[in-house]
Formats: sequence, structure tokens, C-alpha cells
Amino acid sequence: MTTKTPILLALACAALLVPCFLFPAWAANGAAALGPATLRTSDGSVLVLWGVKPPPSLGAKEYGRGQDALGSLLARGGVSCDVQPNNAGYCKNADNIDLALAMIQAGYLVVDRTVVRGTNLAGPYLRAEAAAQTMESGLWGQTTTTSPPQREASDLPGHLLSVLLALLAFVPVYVLMSRRLTRLDAAMRETSRLLVRKAEVERQERGILAAMLEAELRANKTKIDAFLIIYEEQLERLRASEGSGVSHGRRAGDVIHKRPALQRTVFDRVRLRLVLLGPDLARALRSLYAGVEVETEYIDISPTTPAAEVSQALESALGHCRALDTQIQKVLPQLERIAAAAPPPVEPPPEAEEAGV
Repeated sequence: MTTKTPILLALACAALLVPCFLFPAWAANGAAALGPATLRTSDGSVLVLWGVKPPPSLGAKEYGRGQDALGSLLARGGVSCDVQPNNAGYCKNADNIDLALAMIQAGYLVVDRTVVRGTNLAGPYLRAEAAAQTMESGLWGQTTTTSPPQREASDLPGHLLSVLLALLAFVPVYVLMSRRLTRLDAAMRETSRLLVRKAEVERQERGILAAMLEAELRANKTKIDAFLIIYEEQLERLRASEGSGVSHGRRAGDVIHKRPALQRTVFDRVRLRLVLLGPDLARALRSLYAGVEVETEYIDISPTTPAAEVSQALESALGHCRALDTQIQKVLPQLERIAAAAPPPVEPPPEAEEAGV
């Protein structure tokens, strides 16, 4: 044996004795429960079960039941604990029951994950907690049956307050939207009224326009009728004189108008508003007035003017007048119907007349 052998044996014995002094094992029969996870030894020391803790929501009633459950386990005697740092103890009773594991299974304690993490007891403890939660043991059963109603009752004022705040926040929006909708409705009503009024004014203007053109064309038709009567008689006398060999009575200074002098003042003033009468009637009026002249050309005749030349001039003037007369007869009935269908002009209210409006 070498000189180092006694030294190694001494170190080995010291290694075995040090844990016993630092973390001594403890065994006694007089242990008492101070809470679900706390017990007092026979010498008055207080230990906390290792790897477990009471849940934060533990009430006084459940706390007492957990203490009674731990007391029942301690009453079996033979309690032994391996003391850990911070006065924590891994304890068993005479039946070799892990007190912490039993309290987890009973549902009065939960696993302290920060303590058991990485140890060989983490798996059994966590499985026991899950089983107790599934079986609704101890506190898990109390939480399932009592906590939800308490949360619902406590949350009800909060829900009502949230709804009330939402309604209060909606009130200004509702008022603003109501005002805008009211203004929009008023604007739409005013627009509709203006459109109706505009249509009525256009019908009145259409009737006035038709009546004015009708009056002017009737005056022109009267002139055309007189022109036709006079020139047709002259043409008949000319032809009769040519057949009988009698002179046609031409005198110096006589003239033959190529076209009758007619009026077109109304047409020239309203030509841009003819669209109110419709496209077909407006087109017919423009075509008609294209042949209307205020000042017309004429042909001088004398006793020496050949009869054939005079006859040709009369026939040309008569042909133009007959064409105008035909056009006037087509548009007059249409103008008459439009003028008759026009609404009467709206009279101003009495207060407007008194104010001179």
C-alpha cells in the first residue's frame, strides 16, 4: 500500500460525511401540518415540501382542506425527509408515500416547475398534476364548479361598461350622420323641385316660342296668299292677251318681284332656342326660313319687254311662293298644338306683387 492510500480513504469519508452535515436526513413521528405544503417537525423546525407550491388562487376554505389532507398523511407516522436548501424537504411517510406527489394527486398543490425542471421527479409530478386536473380533484374540482360563475359575475359590469362606452362613442357619429342625411335629403328635395320647375318653365317657354312663330308664319302666309292671287291674275291676263293677239298691257315702270317680302324677326331672335320644339320641327323651320327674305329682288318690265320673258318671271315667282306656302301649311298645325299644350304662366304670390317683384 502506498502512502497516498490513507489520504484517499480520508477524503472519501469526508465526502460521505459532508452532505450529512449540510443536508441532514430527518425522521420523526411528531410532525404536524401547518398548511397544504408546510409541516412542523417534532423539534419545532418548519419544512416546505420540495417541488410543489399552493396555487395563487387558493382560498381559505381550500387551504384548510389541503392542510387536513397533509395532516392525514402525516398521521400515519414514520415521516422521513431529505432536507434541501431553503428549508425544503423531500418527505415520505411510513407507507413510503411521497407526500408532495400525494398532495398533487389530491389536487391541493401544483408543481413548482422552476424547482423540478431537470430532475427525475419532474415527469411523475407533472403527470400527477395533469391527472388531478382531468379528474377534477381537490382544487381543480372547486375551480371548475365555482370559478366560472364568479368570473362571469365579476366581468358583467365590465361588459356593460364596454357596451355603454361603445354606445356613447356612437352617439356623436349618429348625430353627425343624421344631420348630414337631413341636409342631403333637403338638397335632393330642392334639386327635384328645381328640376320640376325647370321642366315646367321649359314647357312654358316652348309654348310661347311656338305661339310667336305661329303668329309670324300666319302673317307671312297672308302675304303669300295675296301675292299668289295678284300674280296668278297677271299670268292669266298675259296668256289671254297672247292668244287673242291683244297687248298684255305692259307699262313703263312696272316690276315683277321674284319673291314676296316676308317677316323673319321672330325666327332670327329665337333660332338658338328652336331645339325646344324638337329636332324635326326645328329642321323644318330652318329649311322654311331659308327661303324667306325681307327685301326681295325684282325685274323691270316695259311695253317692249317680250311676253315670254314676263310670263317666265311670273311663273318663277309663283313657284317659289307655292313652295313656301306648302312648307308653312306643314309646320303651322304642329306649332298650334305645342302652343295649346303649354301650361299657363305661374302668377306670382300676392305678397310678391305688393312688393313689386
